[in-house]
Amino acid sequence: MGPTTLAQLLAEGGASLMPRGLVVHVRPAWVADGETRLSYTTIIGLVECCRECHWQSDILPSAGSVPVDSITKTLAAKFHRPIAPRAVITINYLVSCIRERGYLLRFNVREQGTEEVSASVDLVSVFYDASLSEAVEPPAAVLASLRKLHDTDGH
Repeated sequence: MGPTTLAQLLAEGGASLMPRGLVVHVRPAWVADGETRLSYTTIIGLVECCRECHWQSDILPSAGSVPVDSITKTLAAKFHRPIAPRAVITINYLVSCIRERGYLLRFNVREQGTEEVSASVDLVSVFYDASLSEAVEPPAAVLASLRKLHDTDGH
């Protein structure tokens, strides 16, 4: 199984940040014994690393000193093509939908070179206040940042 955090992934080497995503060199060690491709759990883990990239580059800078957190409401994934060891993949994200207290991110995992989508993942995140145990509206600057991303993505 592959790394579980963005920091781990970058520290291992073979991965780099790109605008709105990651470039990842798939390590053979991430493939389970007896298998010839990445498992869905490893793919989801890599997508989570990309979500962290989004959070660090798009959400936290907009929030400034205001604490902001989110939880996952739904996760839906489609696996179109197997991903082999030593493949180079890109994982990019786009903001598909914005609501008052949450938003939908679409992740596309593509094999570099062919650009064919190997997996697509939709993640609905809800802004959350742990002290209240409820969904909350994020700071206005965070919503503005998400709207800008949404508009850039052609919506």
